[in-house]
Amino acid sequence: MSAHSLINSLNKNQSDTGEQINAVILHVMDSMSVLLAGLETAEGKAISQFYSHGNKTETVAGMASIIRFSECDDIHIPSCVSPGCIAIPTALAFAKDGEGIANAVEAGYGVGLAFAKAIGGVKALDHGVWPTLFAAPAIAAVTCAVSMGFSEKAIAQALVLAMSGTSGRTGRPQGFPSGRWLAIGEATIKGIRAAQAVRNGFCGDENLFSDQWLASQTQADLVDSKMLHSVPKNAVQKVGLKPFVSARQGANAIKVFLDLLDDGLSVEDIHSVEVYLPVVAVPVVARELDLGNRLSTIANLGLQFGIAAFERSRLLDVDRKKSFKPQTIAFAKKVKITADPDLQTDDASVWPARVKIFTTAENFEQSCHALPGDPGDNCQMDVVTAKIKHFNQLALFDEVLAHQENGLAALNRAKKNLYAAASQRFAEQCSQSENLGMAS
Repeated sequence: MSAHSLINSLNKNQSDTGEQINAVILHVMDSMSVLLAGLETAEGKAISQFYSHGNKTETVAGMASIIRFSECDDIHIPSCVSPGCIAIPTALAFAKDGEGIANAVEAGYGVGLAFAKAIGGVKALDHGVWPTLFAAPAIAAVTCAVSMGFSEKAIAQALVLAMSGTSGRTGRPQGFPSGRWLAIGEATIKGIRAAQAVRNGFCGDENLFSDQWLASQTQADLVDSKMLHSVPKNAVQKVGLKPFVSARQGANAIKVFLDLLDDGLSVEDIHSVEVYLPVVAVPVVARELDLGNRLSTIANLGLQFGIAAFERSRLLDVDRKKSFKPQTIAFAKKVKITADPDLQTDDASVWPARVKIFTTAENFEQSCHALPGDPGDNCQMDVVTAKIKHFNQLALFDEVLAHQENGLAALNRAKKNLYAAASQRFAEQCSQSENLGMAS
């Protein structure tokens, strides 16, 4: 599989329609909102201090790490890749204007989806491969190369240099700050540096992406090399937005529970909950709860139900440092999660959920096949503005929102205002880190 033939399809996918550009604006606002929120958390501050050296490439890497750390960034369900965390800060940093941002983001998303699907997408998780990490250097390299106006051949060279020696395997990093987010940042640097290397004359192997190479990255029977024949068109529009800080695998079930609560279901009357999910969605959300592990409090679906019942505003709690209420933790034990093969539909773009609630008076059963923010949802903007309002960011976003109908102008404002605000925050973290070093 020639990298040049893959990149050749990029020119056909440029964001030249209103729908494409509007999708890019939504994802830019969503990513920047969770980035700015993440910068205020303890772990976000640790990440930004590590990457705060005044270097544009490292700043982008830190932003990518924090956006992904938020666990509230966008996701493409079939490939299980979160491309926005890498493509958006890279495009905002290196593209000159709104048109350049739109084209670079579309290209980065498309390449990310292609590579993640080629190694098996969500099924690769069961074999220790994290699709987002695997695709990260490709997303960064292509986004950066398109941002800087490279030719097709040069973009292809940046791609193969970025993916040479790559891996999507991290194990299960522990501790604080987590090496999981460092891996995303370093993969982003690798991709950007690959693009910069091409500008300095370095070349790679355009025939790198063979079936044998793909098989070495994942389980051999998951490989689908056809995914690398062309970059998906309208890639950004295929990627969903998350309304909660949660594992996307269980988000539909959370939505069912919230709807039932809003319809008058009394939490005090509930004595047990049964959640049914597709087989592929269960492992991530059914692991034993570890309250000392931030990711566990985000992925564990029982705790998420407890949060929905007793601390609803914390469904958008990125930090997770504050202790949960005793009743929140107790409720988690009432939730049983079961894999249901009947929910494994032919449509790989959804993770449906069925929830049964057992109370002292009666029982309830409800399903959810689509989530607010999913691709094609007419209320995606509501998901984004809910985050912006929750994080008290309206003043920062007002100019972007005001120019939204003029798509390219909105993207110019995003670069001028949002990216600049986040970069300034990084600079402040750098100063704080230096001051701490001097004090010690």
